[in-house]
Amino acid sequence: AGDPRPIVSVVIPCFNGERHLSAALASALAQTRPAAEILVIDDGSTDGSAALAAAFGPPVRVVRQRNQGESVARNRGFDLARGDWIAFLDADDVWHPDKLAAATALIGPGVVCVHTAYYKFGDASGVVDRSSLPASTRYRPAYLALHNFLLPSTALVRRDVRARFPTRTRHGEDLIFFLELLREGEFRAVPAPLTGHRCHRGAQSASALSDVRWRRSIVGWLSRGEHALPPSDVRAIRVGWDRRAARAALAAAWEGRAEDFRAIAEAF
Repeated sequence: AGDPRPIVSVVIPCFNGERHLSAALASALAQTRPAAEILVIDDGSTDGSAALAAAFGPPVRVVRQRNQGESVARNRGFDLARGDWIAFLDADDVWHPDKLAAATALIGPGVVCVHTAYYKFGDASGVVDRSSLPASTRYRPAYLALHNFLLPSTALVRRDVRARFPTRTRHGEDLIFFLELLREGEFRAVPAPLTGHRCHRGAQSASALSDVRWRRSIVGWLSRGEHALPPSDVRAIRVGWDRRAARAALAAAWEGRAEDFRAIAEAF
């Protein structure tokens, strides 16, 4: 049985998120199992994000820092959170009212992460849910590394874990965090899409080379030995990401994006 009263802190990293931040905060405040605090880590925004968040009042608390990226902002949330558990929420994502209740119900001894399935909205739609797979499959490092079905906004993480979001890269840092967190304990899944992930067409078009950039980050992480994976998993992850990058190169060639094709080829 889960702990009925874990203390939960919500951490929202925000950089110029004024357009969607109200919806994110409203969804966090509407939880049937309320959080003890909601920390908005304003990462050097130049819009009205910080003022908008501050206007909500307690339990919302705004922490301002110079722009250093989402990983630094999330890690600061680890440092400042008062709760035993941290629920991450991106400034443009939203939660179903039962998200925290469902996640905290699955907390138990040895558990370090409880996550929900999620649905896409905005410029894309669909549900991402791997809960029907056995835990031994979905939480195998090679499977997670190649399918990347976890988002920070879906996750409730024990605050005293050692893993942190890597700050040396801004590509694939969430995936690296979850891969490192796998070493620390059990993951559990809520079999319902209680997190809404907002998809932006602009961000998609701006990330034509995202597979290559993610591959570089993941391969760099593997090469530095910042893991305890068996050689078979390392090979599977490398081969899988090489194939993804190769497919991106083929798509660029087929669509006549010569500049993208050259950039991908030079990355190998």
